[in-house]
Amino acid sequence: MFKVVPDQLRISEGWVRCGKCEEIFNASSHLVQAEAQASALAASEAPDTVPFEGALAAAMASGTPVPADQAGAAAELASQDRLAPAQGVVDFELKEQRGAEVASMVELAVPSSPSPADGSTQGGPAPAGSGAAAETLPDREAAMVEAAPPVELSFMHSARKASRWHRPLVRATLLVAGLLLMTGLALQVLVQERDRMAALEPGVKPWLENMCLLLDCQVRPLRQIESVVIDSSAFSKTKGDVYRLSLTLKNTAPIDLATPAVELALTDTMDRALIRRVFRPEELGLRSGVIAAASEAQTTLELTIKGNGNGERIAGYRLLAFYP
Repeated sequence: MFKVVPDQLRISEGWVRCGKCEEIFNASSHLVQAEAQASALAASEAPDTVPFEGALAAAMASGTPVPADQAGAAAELASQDRLAPAQGVVDFELKEQRGAEVASMVELAVPSSPSPADGSTQGGPAPAGSGAAAETLPDREAAMVEAAPPVELSFMHSARKASRWHRPLVRATLLVAGLLLMTGLALQVLVQERDRMAALEPGVKPWLENMCLLLDCQVRPLRQIESVVIDSSAFSKTKGDVYRLSLTLKNTAPIDLATPAVELALTDTMDRALIRRVFRPEELGLRSGVIAAASEAQTTLELTIKGNGNGERIAGYRLLAFYP
């Protein structure tokens, strides 16, 4: 059980958060009128009259006439005692900026002095603490509460932010955005992996070619350099500055691969490169540009090397296969 103030429930529209389990719920459907019951019980147990003490009480009990000023003061004290709330029953918390105003209003809400015993009325304006002022006090307090700007509680802000994602329009927007993102991701994968898909599934190659017509791309043989090895090679001098290069490229993958380029580096006795030359796939004499799955491609080239005196220094060579 927790004690709340009506102003707090009015500001938060009834929504509160439990201080023990941190659960947010609507307190309007779980209110228990403990204060009203305690007030009613205290009123039933309290006596209807307030006893007087001292000489003034003895004089009134014996029927002796009492001066009007003393009788008015006694009645005013009795009325104040009757209006005083029971301690420990109602506990309202007030804002600091409105505490002084409400306190002054409570001080003004003092009932007027009762009429003399003979029933005659006294002339003159009513005092500041008259019944009219007491009757308008709730209206003035309600007007002050309505005029006060609403206060956004911290837990209400987080609760409204969380409930925003459960709206049908927000969910529909998120669903459409998710579908568009998934479509864009699938299209990106098709464009980047089109060569691999065409090599693994030849049946989808026509579809990929049609897609490339719209996206201005090409479907080429798959490049997988780790599956292409130089199985054997030979480099020898035939006559003068003419040399012969023979090499065999082997495809170790179970699918067709593109023919790589080959770099030839001629070295001296210190294994330092003297001349370098790159041969593209079309220069190797492999017209198809594709090495079939688990097969070999052999080629022989006649080279004329003008080393400007470096020909006599050539002592070895190196070959490197790569995709430019």
